[in-house]
Amino acid sequence: MSMNRTTTMMGAALVSIAVTLVAMIGFAANEQNTSEGLSAFSSELELRLFLTKAKPDNYGYAYYGGPFLAESDPRDGEQASYSGTNIQVAGVDEDDVVKTDGEYIFVASSNNVTVIKAFPPESLENVSRIEVSNLVLASNDSSLHTEGIFVRGDRLVLIVSEHPVYYYMRAFDADSEYKPPKTIIATYDITDRSNPSFVQSLAISGNYLSSRMNDGCVYLMTQAAVWTYDDQITIPSLWAGDESSEVPASDIRYDRDTAEASSFMNLLAVDVETGAHDLLSIVAGWASNVYMSNDALYFTVQKYRGAIEWLDGGASPEDPWTATTSIYKIAIDDLTMTVEATGQVKGWLLNQFSMDDNGRYLRVATTTSWVRPENAVYVLDDALTTVGSLEGLAPDERIYSSRFIGDVLYLVTFRQMDPLFVIDLSNPEDPNVVGELKIPGFSSYLHPVGANHILGIGSENGTLKVSLFDVSDPTTPVEQSHFVPDARWYSDASYDHKAILFDLEKELLVIPAYSHSYEYGGYSYTSGAMVFRVSISDGISLRGIITHETNESPQWSESISRSLYIGDYLYTIGPTTIQVNLLEDLSYIGGLTYNEPRTAYWYEILV
Repeated sequence: MSMNRTTTMMGAALVSIAVTLVAMIGFAANEQNTSEGLSAFSSELELRLFLTKAKPDNYGYAYYGGPFLAESDPRDGEQASYSGTNIQVAGVDEDDVVKTDGEYIFVASSNNVTVIKAFPPESLENVSRIEVSNLVLASNDSSLHTEGIFVRGDRLVLIVSEHPVYYYMRAFDADSEYKPPKTIIATYDITDRSNPSFVQSLAISGNYLSSRMNDGCVYLMTQAAVWTYDDQITIPSLWAGDESSEVPASDIRYDRDTAEASSFMNLLAVDVETGAHDLLSIVAGWASNVYMSNDALYFTVQKYRGAIEWLDGGASPEDPWTATTSIYKIAIDDLTMTVEATGQVKGWLLNQFSMDDNGRYLRVATTTSWVRPENAVYVLDDALTTVGSLEGLAPDERIYSSRFIGDVLYLVTFRQMDPLFVIDLSNPEDPNVVGELKIPGFSSYLHPVGANHILGIGSENGTLKVSLFDVSDPTTPVEQSHFVPDARWYSDASYDHKAILFDLEKELLVIPAYSHSYEYGGYSYTSGAMVFRVSISDGISLRGIITHETNESPQWSESISRSLYIGDYLYTIGPTTIQVNLLEDLSYIGGLTYNEPRTAYWYEILV
């Protein structure tokens, strides 16, 4: 080797060492000087060093998995009352595949959004369609899927996932270009409902996790895996139109205590009127649940610890695989997002309804172990420090549903019977059980009904069950009324709260349901929308089942996924058709085919 080449290599090595030392010093300085929220990286090299330091042993598992409000239309003019998406927090809208403004219905399928003139019913017709394949950001070798939509005045917002077909090819072919998934926010002007016009598209790296809309701003959360190849790390990117740019390392936050840096959590905020936007990116573990109040967004990351030891020739848990959950609080002020606090609780959260922010405290319900489950309730202050707890609840059972209403938590656990717990949270330092009810089955969704009743949707003996609980005396909750069908019926409402239509004033509950059976004559499948009367005085009664009949066979009917009302009419929506029935007696008014059946998703990709 020549002297010049040796000198050059030694010089390069010294420079590399020096740069690394500078980055490590900066990293240490950040760790020492940051006491609130999360730290920021000072450089891309520091980011890479942190990810190397916190490289996870495995990526673990991701778990994907309201007061009901009638929405108001900002447009001028009187119109009939109408229902909105069943949401968790008043004022914080959640994306869904069906929205209405009281005159038009917007329906999202995987590859398009159809605008339907819905009211009055005699005007029912398709007026326009948006093909998501026309989005500026979409490339020819990508698969697109509409996750949901928002409607605010004359703005329609689409949330679309883009997954490159050759996403995993690089693992087999080093020459293949790596194209990570991204999630798109596309905004359209729908002043003229018959001719929506494209306004702008923004996108951020990562798979779709959740989204909310509050006061005209949409908040989109994605998670992008920490992907390394040949010592290169894929940094999250932001797309505006067809221009893309990597997120600067200095704009990426990190948790100094992270032991499993498996993903970038990306939060993109967009003003739907002006198009202004901002981005927050956090290095963390794999997120599981997202909850948003009117001024803060929370996401959780589950962590598992435990070991198996061999005793007497058999395996037993040394530690019962105890889980812990990290909670990140992000303060929201229009487009400004600030990581305000991080905290940790024992156990894992079932879903977004396991969290509630009452303005002073965050209350959380968890199941604390997989092997020997127990359950707990924690109360955390603004700094996400635990100030009160209730542990050891319902041993050998796990949480199936929870609902925070004011200073009361209604909690359902299940193993063989359904204990409905009433938990008093008025003293945040001392949450306690004040009442309990044990009945067959379980409720996997709870919904407030007035001030003294709770609606439960779940299962009993393998079939659908709908219950109305009287909790006027919190020490003695009572199942006032329930409905269990004779045949086996199932409902998406058991796990998808957006599938539920409930209005106490109208004494109306509508949920999608389906039943299937096999007899000597063949296999039959019935799907429809169960329409209930829910009365505080008279309880629950089934009014009827609305079906969308098909031409294929009288034994089959099209599934129904959503329902809503406008004025005196009930609208039910399936994959290809929409139907109108009179609310008063459920008589048929009319129907419309708005979408053609589409080819199977994987077949489309392959061809």
